[in-house]
Amino acid sequence: MGAVESIRKQVEGQTAFREKVSTSVDLPISNECKRILAYAAEEADKLTHKFIGTGHLFLGVLREQDCFAAKMLRERGITLEAAREQIGSNPSEDNHDPNDPVTVYIREVGGVQPLTKDEEKKLFRELAGPESWDEARENVARRLVEGHLAQVVIIARKHSASGAPMLDLIQEGNRGLMNAVKSFAQRPVGDFTEYAATSIEDAIRKAFG
Repeated sequence: MGAVESIRKQVEGQTAFREKVSTSVDLPISNECKRILAYAAEEADKLTHKFIGTGHLFLGVLREQDCFAAKMLRERGITLEAAREQIGSNPSEDNHDPNDPVTVYIREVGGVQPLTKDEEKKLFRELAGPESWDEARENVARRLVEGHLAQVVIIARKHSASGAPMLDLIQEGNRGLMNAVKSFAQRPVGDFTEYAATSIEDAIRKAFG
């Protein structure tokens, strides 16, 4: 097993252990998630790979220098340059269909403009009102969901070791995210990213254990 793969498994193991920690420390904010996905897409392009795989997400984490996983990797002597060289020299990293649904989805999510906290608060104010959801309110909710899709991908990745298909994990996570938007709109108190993380985690665990 290569050094990068070994460290990757250590990170996944540490992440699973840290699920008991408060989400304010455990999970990245939505902008951080988006940057990691964007970095992953850039790394795939730099290496002339036609898909985005776990190796590219690994490089994306390394480039997000202030996140927990990146700090953990640096403490173990893993550098971006060394990881990029190993992943770039692995032929299996490019033996995937460029139209792979997960790859296509990650690229699309990486292109979604994240919401600022002020924009997020404004949208939730627009959702305030009667219980019925008309088309206008559904459109507002959809924008809030789109702004946090990257968060779903990152959380779903944590559960991929269970053997469940990544797209199924993402689908359940997205359901949890939509439920979080509708529920938070009724009482928008606190940080929505943390609130959404709990709902996404719960939805995935309920579906896949």
